[in-house]
Amino acid sequence: ADGDGPSLELRGPEFNRLDPASWRSSWVFSGTPGKENSLIEGPVVINEFMALPTSGDDWIELYNTSDREINLSGFYLSDDINNLTRYRIPERMVVAPKGFLILTETQRRFGLASEGETIVLTAPDGESIWSQYTYSDQTAGVSLGLHPDGGEEWYSYKFGSPVAANPLPQLIGTVVINEIYYHPESDSDGEEFVEIYNTTDETVNLSGWAFLDGFEYHFPLGATLAPDSYLVIGHDPAQVESLFGISAVLGPFESRKLSNRGERIALHDNLGNLVDELTYADRGLWPARPDGDGASLELINPSFDGDIPACWAASLDTPTPGKVNSVLSDNIPPEIVSVIHSPTIPSSTDLVLVQARIVDHDGDVTSALVFFKRDEDENYASVPMNREDDSDIYRVVLPPQPDGTLVEFYIRAGDDRGTVTVRPRGAPGALS
Repeated sequence: ADGDGPSLELRGPEFNRLDPASWRSSWVFSGTPGKENSLIEGPVVINEFMALPTSGDDWIELYNTSDREINLSGFYLSDDINNLTRYRIPERMVVAPKGFLILTETQRRFGLASEGETIVLTAPDGESIWSQYTYSDQTAGVSLGLHPDGGEEWYSYKFGSPVAANPLPQLIGTVVINEIYYHPESDSDGEEFVEIYNTTDETVNLSGWAFLDGFEYHFPLGATLAPDSYLVIGHDPAQVESLFGISAVLGPFESRKLSNRGERIALHDNLGNLVDELTYADRGLWPARPDGDGASLELINPSFDGDIPACWAASLDTPTPGKVNSVLSDNIPPEIVSVIHSPTIPSSTDLVLVQARIVDHDGDVTSALVFFKRDEDENYASVPMNREDDSDIYRVVLPPQPDGTLVEFYIRAGDDRGTVTVRPRGAPGALS
């Protein structure tokens, strides 16, 4: 909608207008002023399709997300956004609550393009779009479907699951990104590596798997990962093996190097499904020492959510490719985020509010303290922060100081397992 012709339209009258996700580009050039929006998402959605079957017709599956029957008589299906009325759904096509409806190529009288296009479900007025999805090149015998049914995440399914609930692909979460050495102390890119770990008790066939975000690497045919085992992918396998005294390192990276500033890394299976991902950084809530000071970024526990910064720590000494991480623990430290103080520049009569959001992902926050001192003071004073009702917000008010006084402060939070987090990084008692 940014100068390309369409307008911004609310997805439906029930959507929150303040939420950016509630808005979409109109399907009508120049918008629909004075008329019903062209994109009114309905309770029936395009839920799964197979564009390139190994035999028989291609098919599109619709799913009723509501708790009532929906009569689709007179609705339209199309694979052409410039011709939304290509196929009119006939009379007596009713979809049961939480039910499915399959429409084959023979029924629709048009086929899906295996190289990619857009599928659109449109209301009987021929303009109001209830559901649409744009796909790219398809694999023979593999469908694309939403999980959970009617949800937002698309996954690939070998043979498909027409007129049945789409399962979560079994490989998701079985192999995790466990360690990252993104900024070697030597600044030699060849020493970079990513380590993955098999969390299951079965060997995983990695043939056709790939890292496709950040750096690029495709696992070779026949590559496997044994149960409870590690596998290292090196930017330059020979350098990684020599530096750390290990063997069987895969690689090299096929494109790019790991970013020293941070980026998204994503592991996909042979069908293109996302198996694991994280977006790391060299600042903010992420540990500092992996950024060129000789440490790697280690997942505290393979069972933890790797997309949460608090679940990662700097290796205690050197990196540990192919081995148990040096920081292995069953406890996630508290996470301190959204720290503010107000007013930003206080006067000599202003009380100063310090506020933070403190979260413990696997337990309870048991303490939250603000340590503060004037620039000329040697020691810090401490005051406890107060929790705001049952929220994750903690606050405390610091006393006024004379004009021209510089005051520094930091926050320390502890959990019910005795683990402590200090922010900002580098504050007394902080661990990087």
